Amino acid sequence: MRKRTGLAVVLLLCLSLWGCQKTGEMPETEANQRPDGTVFMMTATDLHYLSPKLTDYGEAFTKMMARGDGKMSDYASQLTDAFLWKVTAEKPDVLILSGDLAFNGEKQSHVDLAEKLAAVRAQGIPVAVLPGNHDVQYPFSFRYEGSDIYRTANVSPEEFTEIYQDMGYAQALSRDEHSLSYVFPVSEDVRLLMLDVNAVEKQGNVPEETLSWVEQQLAQAERDGVTVIGVSHQNLMVHNDLFIRGYRIGNYNRVLELFAKYGVNLNLSGHIHIQHIARDTDYCEAATGSLAVYPHLYGVVDITKQGDIAYRAEETDVTGWAKANGVETPELLDFKTLSAKRFEDSNSGKILEELEYLDVTDSQRKAMGELVVTMNRLYFSGHLWEEKERIREQEAWKLLEAQGEELFLNEYLNSLMDGGTSPANELLIPGKKEQ
Repeated sequence: MRKRTGLAVVLLLCLSLWGCQKTGEMPETEANQRPDGTVFMMTATDLHYLSPKLTDYGEAFTKMMARGDGKMSDYASQLTDAFLWKVTAEKPDVLILSGDLAFNGEKQSHVDLAEKLAAVRAQGIPVAVLPGNHDVQYPFSFRYEGSDIYRTANVSPEEFTEIYQDMGYAQALSRDEHSLSYVFPVSEDVRLLMLDVNAVEKQGNVPEETLSWVEQQLAQAERDGVTVIGVSHQNLMVHNDLFIRGYRIGNYNRVLELFAKYGVNLNLSGHIHIQHIARDTDYCEAATGSLAVYPHLYGVVDITKQGDIAYRAEETDVTGWAKANGVETPELLDFKTLSAKRFEDSNSGKILEELEYLDVTDSQRKAMGELVVTMNRLYFSGHLWEEKERIREQEAWKLLEAQGEELFLNEYLNSLMDGGTSPANELLIPGKKEQ
């Protein structure tokens, strides 16, 4: 029996201005005044924000959603508001958004999201954004009306920086001429290297000229005694052995060599939509789960004066936001249940279809299907590592191993189980600065 590789996309759930030196102003926020000198940052990725102005939530939109990967696009505005409500309450030194800001690159979605972010900035919270592969000149930007879909405007690299001018680009210490990469000053001791590989000629790769600029910026940071945190949309490290091409930056090795040379210990990314942390001797990468997909995670990063770096993933509390703001919509008051069901429904049907190829009873097939859906949910939320031993003891898992070795499903599940036994939603990198 041949492996049904066509299921890969479904099970993955979409796993869907160099040298221009500028003087960046140090952000003035309440958070910058923390007495212990700790820098506190919040990060989110893959918002896939869809402007409500681009859909009537009718037939065409509903069909598109049914073919989707579990994104809560019909609640994009409320979900984003709930996340930004938390950001405003926490007052981080910077909010980092690492790409796929718009659903499918629609200009209207970018404009509307920028307006929401402007309200965050008005609270004294700096924002730093990067484009993802869905954000710039994306060819599938549509609006949905009745039973029809229509093309709508996307954005050029120049329009992207114009829309988000006050969300990182105007505040940059340095901007790269060959991409939309820049260096953002978080504090006197911390800078972000915002690395773009999507608004470039060879998408998915860092241009040679940009690599030279990166080394210059890292060398300057080393001379200044500053901690640098890398930020990219695509991954620099492997988060699943089955999903590398198209997910990892093409010339990732060149970037990681520079990180090792100049002591950059952490990169923040997304793109793969799963919550996962890849670890190496010299550096780590935290791929934060998509904000648009259950369980709607974002990352929190703390950096002490001694250089200790802590990262953890947290869930967006849509229900808490709704209650606090007097929203009485039942779906929003039980958003987690609604979102979890959307996530499971988006892949369970295809999973059970794959299981039809196995010579098992209906009850066994049902148990295997339930286990696979549970594993997918745990994997995307960063909690599968905690449950691996319990899963291996289940009869449904043993049946899958014995009966399904010719299916892609088996290969996919083993890639999940082989993902390591370390936490996928938190890490601590000890600092090297003198106490």
